Amino acid sequence: MRFCKIVVAATVAALLALAYWQPFAEEIRAESVAKIFDDKGHGSAVYIGNGYFVSAAHVVGQASEVNLLLTDGRKIKGDVLWSNTGYDIALIKSGPLRNVDA
Repeated sequence: MRFCKIVVAATVAALLALAYWQPFAEEIRAESVAKIFDDKGHGSAVYIGNGYFVSAAHVVGQASEVNLLLTDGRKIKGDVLWSNTGYDIALIKSGPLRNVDA
């Protein structure tokens, strides 16, 4: 329960911060959204940093791994670390999104 509150609070804080960073908001927002897809359907996820995404539990279902389509066209795998159907929230972990040397 506490973990869920922390994740939701961090996501809300990030989204509120975007409203104040207008010059960078579009770029950040575009890089922060990913599409989750499989042969049964699709949904969305929000990147919260360090390879972590937040999505809805109904999007990931019972999957232990999901496919993520990033806005730059890259397709990556993500592990579903945790989900709570009561709160309809899920935490997904992928590898690093950017090359550190780039």
